[in-house]
Amino acid sequence: MINIAFASSFSSQVGLLAFLKANDSMINYLIIIPSNEHKNNEYTCTIFQKNDKIKNIVVVKSLYIKLLIICCVDFIKVLSKLNLIKISIISPRPFWLFSILGPVSFANYFSDIFARLDNKNCYNFYYGDGLSCFCYESKPFWLKIGNNSLTPSRIENKYSQYFYYYHMFESDIIFNKTCLENDINVLQLDYNNLNASIDSALNLINSKFSFSDCLAPGVSEVLLSNRKLLIFTTTTFSKTNRCSFDDEMKLYIRYFTENIPEDNSFLLFKFHPSAGEKMNNMLFNILLNKYGKRVLFVNSFISAIPIEIILKFLIKYHIFLESNITLFACSSGTAMPKSLFTNINLVISFGRSFLHNILNENYLEKRLHQEEILKYKFFV
Repeated sequence: MINIAFASSFSSQVGLLAFLKANDSMINYLIIIPSNEHKNNEYTCTIFQKNDKIKNIVVVKSLYIKLLIICCVDFIKVLSKLNLIKISIISPRPFWLFSILGPVSFANYFSDIFARLDNKNCYNFYYGDGLSCFCYESKPFWLKIGNNSLTPSRIENKYSQYFYYYHMFESDIIFNKTCLENDINVLQLDYNNLNASIDSALNLINSKFSFSDCLAPGVSEVLLSNRKLLIFTTTTFSKTNRCSFDDEMKLYIRYFTENIPEDNSFLLFKFHPSAGEKMNNMLFNILLNKYGKRVLFVNSFISAIPIEIILKFLIKYHIFLESNITLFACSSGTAMPKSLFTNINLVISFGRSFLHNILNENYLEKRLHQEEILKYKFFV
């Protein structure tokens, strides 16, 4: 059996780490495909190192190498179809490999053919989109144009559908119905498993970045019980063509300004790693100039780090009390930390008043529906 695992962002890598802790599989090849925003920074490519469970690690930055790897995977699938080998493909969600090539649709032609061929020698494991979030669709409903139904994607291989997840965005009814109708086998990762994975990832990342050295110097001057932290996150509105670049920038400036009090609370701006360097750099420079010493981290690397790992560091090393942290979450991914750190304060951003003149009409109601689900799920 040859086991090939794929991952991209640090969040997906932590999800894979949790999968490995819950599974006895040995990985022959771990293929990391970092986002364009972070592929040129060696520190933000991977947290993994070769060990007893991972024999080979390949970091892929070139489109041509991506194409070559896809072709190699397809070739191995052919061999498995001919009963010459058995393989398992470990990735975040169904058809994830299709999505990483973006507009290069012709490269997926053969992959699409092989996906239609049931193959009892090829197993697919999915460890969750983002950080261990159950995902059976190629796109969530809020990014689709059309009706709001949660229609499952075509399955890659009916012989194997194994999902390892910690949390899910869907309701229990939709989740159970989907699993039964599509014969999906699922294994929920427990809190201890994911918490241990986040702890391991923190140690690996902290050895590269040294969070303590990057903290604002004024933090230590304030009593621990009096330290307040507001965390503001961003999403991918313009990147996913839901609004213009300028409108998204105006949204953040207005929303942050109206929700940042004039006191001594510290501020952490956690930008979406896939929002693009232009958006993230412009926004960070504006906010740094405006709020100066209140900004907790002034290093741009922070955008690549999952919010769960940042919170783990701040709470574990007594930088802030859990109850003194407020997270303004603007996506299902950024709300998930509430299930791990139950005492933090959670605010679901943004609401109709901020979005009605920003988002394209095809997406507005879906976005608001997403926010309502998050409020219900996390009891906000």
